[in-house]
Amino acid sequence: MPHAALPEEDELPQTELPFVELDRRVSAEMLMVVLRHVEARIAPLEKRIVTLTESITLYLDSSKTLMRGFPDENPDKHRAAHEAWIEESEARKEFWRELKLGLVKYGLIGFGGWFAIKVIWPALVAALLKGQV
Repeated sequence: MPHAALPEEDELPQTELPFVELDRRVSAEMLMVVLRHVEARIAPLEKRIVTLTESITLYLDSSKTLMRGFPDENPDKHRAAHEAWIEESEARKEFWRELKLGLVKYGLIGFGGWFAIKVIWPALVAALLKGQV
């Protein structure tokens, strides 16, 4: 696409503002003022960029250190290991719960059998022998 030709100096719009002259000296001074203003604005941004870069580097280093704590630097394997431990713990709890329940149940049955043999059966035999039943 062809560029439009730049207007000649005498074709430029005239203005009454004192700082807008086509004098090269004034234009250079204005450019220096603008340049100093831009530099003043850029300096804090450059400092901020350096700070952010340092923060990102620190974060990445911390992240790498953290990842080394996982098997093969894989958090999914770490999670799977914890889930396996949790399942094992739950199975162990269930085993002990069932064992205690079985002990109580068979303990009561055993106590009932012992009570029947030691107390009820002799009383029943004695009553039968006396003819009370």
